[in-house]
Amino acid sequence: MPPDRSCPAGTPQQCRRLAGCRLLDRVRTEQLARIFGNPAMDCGWGLRGLGAKEAGHNPIGHRSGAVRVHETAVAVAGLTAAGYEEEANSHCAEPRRAAEAFGYRLPEMYAGEQRTEGGAPLPHPAATAAAAGILLLTTLAGLRPAPRPGLSPSARCAPHPSVTSA
Repeated sequence: MPPDRSCPAGTPQQCRRLAGCRLLDRVRTEQLARIFGNPAMDCGWGLRGLGAKEAGHNPIGHRSGAVRVHETAVAVAGLTAAGYEEEANSHCAEPRRAAEAFGYRLPEMYAGEQRTEGGAPLPHPAATAAAAGILLLTTLAGLRPAPRPGLSPSARCAPHPSVTSA
């Protein structure tokens, strides 16, 4: 993953989800942290759907350049879990700044235009992303799912006993 590209083969959504799922080794996670910090991906309001230097980039495009708040939240959670707190904190502050501009009614997405001093993000006609705020807050608070007693420490999630006993 070259640092001047957004993600390999132009798949930034998958890259953020990989960071969030913690499936990558340390080297690839570090590469993602650098990519997410690159101004081509990070517009200052959150992570763009497609890097500004990528073919087909459109800052208001649903999958081609707009900031999708839940994908930024997934990347923040993944970077935090992998130990990249400084990078995660930087990305976590961006949707908060955007929320201020939207009267704290954070939309699902907004234009991936570069943030400027005194500027505001351009709204995208979409629903609000209430769940993204919860993920960002739980990540900031350090809340993590814990395995049920008796499970392997490596187990992150397991079905509730009532589901498996039926």
